Formats: sequence, structure tokens, C-alpha cells
Amino acid sequence: MTRTKQERLTRAFGQCIVFMIVAIAVEAVVRCVFIANYVPLSLFSDNMGHIPLLMLNALRFDAQIAAYAVLPLLLCALVNLFCKFGTEGFFRWYSPIVLTLIAIIGFADIQFYGNFNSHFNNVTFDFFDEEPAVLIKGIVSDAPLLKIIVGSVVIFLLVRWLTGRLYAAACRRISRKRMVFFIVFTLLVVPVSLRGSLGTFTLRAEDVYVSPSAQLNDCVPSPIYMMKKAWSEKKKQFKIVPEDELLKAEGFKDIGEACRVLGYATDNIDSVLFVTTSERAPFDGCNVVFVLTESWSNRLIDYESMYNLDLLGAMRQHIDNDLIFRHFLSSTNGTIDAVESLTVSSIFPHLFTSAYRDVPYTSATARVFRDCGYHTEFISGIELAWRNLMEVLPNQGFDKVTGKYEILGVMPDAECNRTWGVYDHSMLEYVLNELSDTTLQQPKFLFCLTSTSHTPFEFPEGYPMPALDLTQVPDAAFAVGKSTAEEYLKGYQYESMALGNFMSALKASPMARNTVVAITGDHNIRLILPSADGDWWRYSVPLYLYLPDREKVVADTTRYGSHGDVVPTLASLTLSGGRYFRSGKNLLADSIAGGTYGVNVSDTIFSPDSDVALQRRRLAALRALQKIYFERQFLTKNEKNSHK
Repeated sequence: MTRTKQERLTRAFGQCIVFMIVAIAVEAVVRCVFIANYVPLSLFSDNMGHIPLLMLNALRFDAQIAAYAVLPLLLCALVNLFCKFGTEGFFRWYSPIVLTLIAIIGFADIQFYGNFNSHFNNVTFDFFDEEPAVLIKGIVSDAPLLKIIVGSVVIFLLVRWLTGRLYAAACRRISRKRMVFFIVFTLLVVPVSLRGSLGTFTLRAEDVYVSPSAQLNDCVPSPIYMMKKAWSEKKKQFKIVPEDELLKAEGFKDIGEACRVLGYATDNIDSVLFVTTSERAPFDGCNVVFVLTESWSNRLIDYESMYNLDLLGAMRQHIDNDLIFRHFLSSTNGTIDAVESLTVSSIFPHLFTSAYRDVPYTSATARVFRDCGYHTEFISGIELAWRNLMEVLPNQGFDKVTGKYEILGVMPDAECNRTWGVYDHSMLEYVLNELSDTTLQQPKFLFCLTSTSHTPFEFPEGYPMPALDLTQVPDAAFAVGKSTAEEYLKGYQYESMALGNFMSALKASPMARNTVVAITGDHNIRLILPSADGDWWRYSVPLYLYLPDREKVVADTTRYGSHGDVVPTLASLTLSGGRYFRSGKNLLADSIAGGTYGVNVSDTIFSPDSDVALQRRRLAALRALQKIYFERQFLTKNEKNSHK
């Protein structure tokens, strides 16, 4: 290789390295300014165990942004591998311009945080909907334009000087060894930084969550990442449809007609959508534990007997002895949709990643129980940045929101996997501890979300699980190969064993006398089970109910139901005079007018004991009123924002 080419390559790849170093430094300075403004230093000393992960994840976010920004320089460097291509002039102007923009966006995020107590979110892009004249006037009146201009010039000059000095130092000596190092280092670091991880997942929003402290977690993400996340959420935003159009689409001329179809001579939506329970609930004041279980399929219960498989393990005895609704459907085929449906009764998809995630919905399940004197808690072993849970749930009536780091703070020996967090058997052990805690003189409502049986699978070593032999199972039993199916079945086995052990421990304790437990799946095992179009098993999950005294209720477990029926059933069992949102029906009612049905995400009705055409009409009326209820909540938020 000629001396000229060696020098050219050293300089070209050296530019990439210098740019990334300065970019990460600029982002670190912005983060320090953020911390100085909004985070008490005492938080760091009080949470020293979380600081290493905070620093690592902050570096990952910064390195990813730097890697994206360095791509034009990397392209120039790669061209130099094959032909002569001068890059110094481009580098000297590109670097300070781009890095100044990164700094400006960072400081804009700090300003945004001061106004909204949040990094960039989908509200960030609402100003594009404003009139241009109003927008310009607002910027001129609110923003310190002179300081921004002067600061930008200062940052530009400083960055230009710093990149020039570092570049000169990096390329002061030209040698083959240095050239090879620069090339190899760049081609390794940039792809890893772009991905943000060497593990199973790329860098995700969940990686923001490194501790129980919201303020510390806010130190982690880069402003540009949060802007990208906000734009992604903005693009997925559902549209608000005028009420008359919404009603017309469902087949009604006005609100009164929809109410009459449901048996109410009124046009007051609240009087139709909110139901008050009996003044004498059979299990008034009992603790309530609701477990939403990952991929807890209904159909696999039948596979036990069909193919002589031990899939339920410790849970089998409880299913045999307690109430189990088999004609039961998940509301959707996704976990977050099920969480949204069961926590706030939402029928709008992706509500928790929308601009309306901070609205305190009166339909929220936890609020129903809290209003009746319950202590309410959401519990999961995952990192709660997932789908904005930590941001959303405290506004929905939960007194306490517990995730991976909160559990580890109480149970430092709890087992974790590398993907999702605390294993479910340890999470359920935490639930038992919460139930047995007598410091609160209140009944408890605990909403629990499992995660271990989600791909990629990683199960705890030494946890007892039955042997699994699929040699006698026909290939047609699965929609995938047996090796793939086996992993999913192991997840089902583990989850059922963990749930069964939890129930056994609960029943052996004094809590058995004053605790109601409901367990259902978030969705079916979607990948491995064959199904045809219209097959109700596609959405089928079981609903398991444990009641302290079964003699107090008459239960017809052949009734059809779905996720929308969970809250009405639990509220009717435990709340005397409680007021809940009409998401469905009480499955344990003495009688249900017109029969029962299950309904899935596409509003397809499954019912053996009712007039399906009539039920479809009633469902359309209920959906129309529910949509109007939520849209009015959305519009109230918009009106409040417009007055700020």
C-alpha cells in the first residue's frame, strides 16, 4: 500500500472516531445540564447500586445517536478504501454543524422538560397543527432567541475547534498499524452502536428504566431518541371522529337510539356506561388478585388429555377444584392491548403510547377499587418503561406501581433472566408477601402481569417442571415444527407450575379466607396452534376463579365470556355499591338478559345461547357509547392544552 493511500485511509477513518467521541461528549454535557437543573444529587448517593446501569444505558443511547450521525463520514471513509476521495473539507464543516444541532435539540428538550415534566413526547409535534403566524409569535414571545443564537454560535465554534484539535492529534503519526486500528475499530463500533446492544434486543425504550426513581430514569435517554420515539407514536395516533359520524358508522342516528337498544330511555352516556353493584356483594372487602398471564392458552388444556402431556403441572388441581370458564376469549391478540383493555377498558388501540396516555380515566379498574377503600397495586417482573407503563398507570388509580427494580429492592435474591426481568415465580412470591403485609388496614387489589413465558425463552435453572415428550404427538397438532413447539410448551408448563404453586401457597395461608383470585391469559399461543378463519379457539384463553366460599354463588361455567367481563365480575363479587365501567357483563349473575357471548378484537361474536343478531346490535350500541366516552375524555385534554 502506498504511503498516500495509507495516510488517506487513516485520516478518513480517524475522522469517524473523532466525530463519535465529540458527539458523545456533547450529549454528555447536555445530560449534565439536565441533571443540574432537575435531579437532586442526593438521588445519586441514595441509589448508588443503580448508577452503573444508568451510566451504561446513557452511553448506549448517546453512542447510538453518534453512530447514526457519523454515517455520512463513514460512507466517505469506505469510498476511500477503493478510490481517492478528499474528505477533510466536508469533515470540518459537517461535524460542527451536526453536533451543534444535537446540542440545540438537547437544550430544547431540557426546556420542554421544564414545561411538561417530560422529555419530548408526541405533544412535541402538536405545534405543527397550529397556524404559522401563531406558531412564530409563540416562539418569539416564549423562547430566548438571542441566547439561543449566541449559544449556538459558541457551541459551533467550540465544537469546530475541538474536533480540529482531536483530529490533528489522531492523525499526527501515520502508520500501517494505526490505519488498521482505525478501520477495525470504526467498523466494529459503529454497527454495535447503531444496534445499541450485543444482546437479544436492540436498544429499546425499556432501557430507559434502570431504577425505581423516575428522576434517575429521566437521566438516561438522549433527546434525539425521545424525539424519534415521539414521532413514531405521533404517526400511530388514532383519529378522533365526530360523534355523529361515529354513531352513523355503527348504525345509529343519535345517542338516544344507541341507549334504547341497550334498554335505557336516556341520552346520558354516563348513566348507561357506569353500573353500580349490589349493596351486598358476596365477598365484600376481600382482597382481589388478578393475574394476566402471558400466552396462557385455553386449547392446551385439552392437549393434556388428547396427547397425554403434563402441561398444567401444579395448576391442574386448582383448575379441577375451582371455577374455570373455558368458553372465554381474549379481547385482542396482543399483550399491551389486553393490559389497556383490562386496566382502563380502552377500546382504542395503543392508548398507552398516544397523546392521551396521561388522561386519568374514570373507567380505570384500579380507580373503581380504590374508590371503595382498596389499596391498589400493579405488579410485574418487567422493566416498567415498556409501553410507558410507569408513566401511565399512576394516573389510573394505582397507589403503587411495582416492576423489576422495585421487586429486587425488596427481594434482592429474586431470580431474573436477561430478557424480561424477574422470573414469574419470584414475582408471584412478591405478590404473596404483599397480600400478607398487615401494615395497611385496607383490602388489596393487585393487578399482576407475567412475562417469563414470552419469547425469547429463558427459564430458571432448577425450577421443577414435568418432562415433555412430543414423540407421540402428531405433527398436525402444531402449526410449526416440534422443536419450536416444545419451547412454547415449556413456557406454558413453567407458567402453569408457577401459578399452581402460588395458588397452593395462598390456599395454605390465612389469606385463603379473604382473597378472590382471577387468572386469565393475555392471548392465545398465537404461533404454534393451527386454526382456521372464524375458529374461536384462535382467541381463546381460560378464566380461572378462586373464591373463598363457592357456596355463596351459583356459577354456570359453560357461559361464554371475554376480557370485558372480568372487571364487572370481580366488582360484583367484592364491591358493595361499587361503580364500574360497563365493559361487559357479570358472568356470575343469576341471569343475563339475552344470553352470554364472547367477543374478540374484531367484534366477532361467539355465542351458543343467544340471538347473535340481537347481541351484535347491542354490541354495536355499546361500542358506539364507549368510543364517545373516550373521545370526550380526549377532547377535554385537548381543550386544557389549548388554554395553556
